[in-house]
Amino acid sequence: MGKPVSRVVNAFVPGPLAEYAGGFRQWLLEQGYTPLTTVPQLQLMAHVSSWLDREGLAADSLGREQAGRFLADHHAAGHQRPKSLAGLRPLLGYLGGLRALPPEPPEPPPDAAAALISVFAEYLRAERGLAPMTVAAYSSRAARFLARCAPDGDPGVITSADVTAAVLAETAGLSAGAGQYLAAALRAFLRYCHVQGLVAADVSAAAMAVTGQWTLLLPRGLEPGQVTALLGACDRDEPEGRRDYAVILLLARLGLRAGEAARLRLEDIDWRAGEIGVRGKGGQFDRLPLPADAGAAIAA
Repeated sequence: MGKPVSRVVNAFVPGPLAEYAGGFRQWLLEQGYTPLTTVPQLQLMAHVSSWLDREGLAADSLGREQAGRFLADHHAAGHQRPKSLAGLRPLLGYLGGLRALPPEPPEPPPDAAAALISVFAEYLRAERGLAPMTVAAYSSRAARFLARCAPDGDPGVITSADVTAAVLAETAGLSAGAGQYLAAALRAFLRYCHVQGLVAADVSAAAMAVTGQWTLLLPRGLEPGQVTALLGACDRDEPEGRRDYAVILLLARLGLRAGEAARLRLEDIDWRAGEIGVRGKGGQFDRLPLPADAGAAIAA
């Protein structure tokens, strides 16, 4: 039986790219392709070249737009590969290196407003130590304000009147609490812009405090009798009841927030020193004395 013929010989490239086929194969070999694995690339080159010929296009017209058109027609003809322009990268890279392709249009400049909001968010996270949810809330409000008053991303054009008008417009349908949160976010953003030298004057004071009737009252502490009744409702004969008893006791005796109680770990407790570590907002970590009854509830 004779020696099998290499499949590479059968990869014939007609049309406008024919003159580049030999160089492309050699380039692929230099990139680490084996002779056998160059075949699919050369076959793809043949498909592209035939498409250019049918469209009446020269080789130097194969830019990103034309490559996208080829890919759409290639898929419509029933071919599944390549699935995206990434599959054409070797061919386009080779032809681009020969300067046989048209120059790509310059990338559009980055969105200045989005870039400013991004660095403001990083400042809130790294310098102010705010929690991720607060960073996201402040950033979204600052982005909405910037789109209204300085859509090109230059805060230098913002005036005190712009700030006041934006606060009044934004808070028209908000509760007093939500309006104050918005004003706080804008003040933080405008102060940041002033510190960074992006605005000539500090106009953060124009983000005036929002007043009005609160839709909800702030929570008040429970009376001792109410705490006792709440603890008495926990069935400490059951695991869930013992857990609830310990959680309620920590909230009542140490004044922890719900999130701080949820983040507690066993290693946060120093049983010998009688202390407990609490993870607060912004990554803050404090050590508090652990009351004996709360410690006993946790141990149980």
